[in-house]
Amino acid sequence: AGICVGNLVLPPSSTKQKNQAREKGKGGMASLSWQALKTNILCGDFIEAAYPSMERSAIINGFAYVAAGLSTEILLQRRVLSTAYMPLFVAIWLSNDRWGMGIACFVAFVVSLCGTLVANAISIR
Repeated sequence: AGICVGNLVLPPSSTKQKNQAREKGKGGMASLSWQALKTNILCGDFIEAAYPSMERSAIINGFAYVAAGLSTEILLQRRVLSTAYMPLFVAIWLSNDRWGMGIACFVAFVVSLCGTLVANAISIR
């Protein structure tokens, strides 16, 4: 979700012009990111939507792995149990440690968002 939001907030330079040209038709990276974000939050795990961005940028790819590692460490340290493929709020509600699950989700979101914003800012130069 963080990668998708990062692409919406600051599109990479190679797709910025395409997104502006396709704005009326709702095409391009912005459309993919928006649809993927909705699917990720409302339906559960949808990491495949981030693959084009991760493939395009080693920075985004690296930050995505760091985000996954940090959030997994939080889950393991707090012994959080939950489920994937559920809407975000349902997964948190079903968890045995709602605070731990919420913190892990927040950390994964913020780290991947920051990485995407950094990578996209560099690509604009």
